[in-house]
Amino acid sequence: MPINASQNKSSKKSKLNQDTFELSIKEYAEHRNVSVVAVRKAIKSGRITLNQNKKLDQKLADSQWFENTNPAKQRNSADNNSSDDKISYHRSRAIREDYNAKLTKLQFERESGKLIPIEEVKIQAFNSGRRIRDRLLNMPDHIAPQLVSKTSIFEIKNILKSELTKILEELSTHPYHENSSVK
Repeated sequence: MPINASQNKSSKKSKLNQDTFELSIKEYAEHRNVSVVAVRKAIKSGRITLNQNKKLDQKLADSQWFENTNPAKQRNSADNNSSDDKISYHRSRAIREDYNAKLTKLQFERESGKLIPIEEVKIQAFNSGRRIRDRLLNMPDHIAPQLVSKTSIFEIKNILKSELTKILEELSTHPYHENSSVK
């Protein structure tokens, strides 16, 4: 199969570029997956440099691009729909939907009364603990008159047990009543 002169030149040119890794501005833009204008701006601003042949050494230009280009200022091309972008979009959409489902569930549980704010729980736990403490600290005042005349440890122990049992049963049957008192 005969090869014409233009095919031969491009073949030699691509072999030369592969051996020396010298790329034209257009080839480098394709290599970086950016526009030719972006490469020209990088050359003009001094972020990357051309060699004597007005070409770009691929390795040198890549390292210069990496060192001198601010990633926050790079634009992603709108027509560049790589598979990573699609995966990222679908993944982020799935995450968003998952969070929306969780928020909807929390809202339903809150409105149905299955879920209450943590501050209410903390206040109620504090108040319950305070009630238990107060009731136990007031116990000696209630049973002291009964214990004065007792001489048997067995009798004293039974009075203490019955008073403690009475207090604990009352607290367990009415855990949220502020004004429960021993009768």
